Amino acid sequence: MDHATAEEIIRRVLEQLQAAPSGEEKPRLLLLARQHGTACHALLESAALRARYRVDCAQTQGSPAAPEDYEAVILFGFSCDAMSELAAGCCTSDYTRLARRALLLGRKLYIPSNEVELYRYQSTAPAACYEMLRGQMALLESFGVVVCSAAELVPRLLGTAQTVTEQPPCNHRSDHGNEEGTFRCEKRVLTERDVSEAAQRKARRILAGSRCIVTALAQDLAEEQRIEIVRCAREGGGR
Repeated sequence: MDHATAEEIIRRVLEQLQAAPSGEEKPRLLLLARQHGTACHALLESAALRARYRVDCAQTQGSPAAPEDYEAVILFGFSCDAMSELAAGCCTSDYTRLARRALLLGRKLYIPSNEVELYRYQSTAPAACYEMLRGQMALLESFGVVVCSAAELVPRLLGTAQTVTEQPPCNHRSDHGNEEGTFRCEKRVLTERDVSEAAQRKARRILAGSRCIVTALAQDLAEEQRIEIVRCAREGGGR
């Protein structure tokens, strides 16, 4: 059996399973990739996701996907070009146009951090270039796009992830401090460099503003370093 035949069989079986009556209609989840691959398969076959969602892959559908039919969209193969197009709103491909429409319709967009091409160049790209492009990623996150590790994706979709905690109102300082193991961040975007600095200061938690954007790399590094990111309900001056 060739690969194309196997893919077609999987698609038909999944369609029949999802079409079977099961009480009330499940919300729908769309997997959007440039080409069908193993990452899509893992989510298509996730029993936990399918218990809550009807999961579709745009690559296996006979007609173009309509974002308005879905509660959330997961993006795979998120290239630097796609990132720049979506951040600017000037989309030239079916992939980015569909993502833009989903965003404009208020649908939640999720991107596994290992699918973000930009993050592969962190150690090789000139710092100024990397920071400029990472600013585009931070802008998308401010739009509500969720970038998280692959392991965290399903818990987030099911509403069981608890990666950032909320704290009562507190007073911010204008600089980074290390009082009682706390690293205070006054910036609008918390990056992995901030987390690295917190680790060097032997901080066990990072205090960030309620509107501070935490990048996916910062979150991953904080988890790796066992540093808790804590939200402060009242923000001080930014820089």
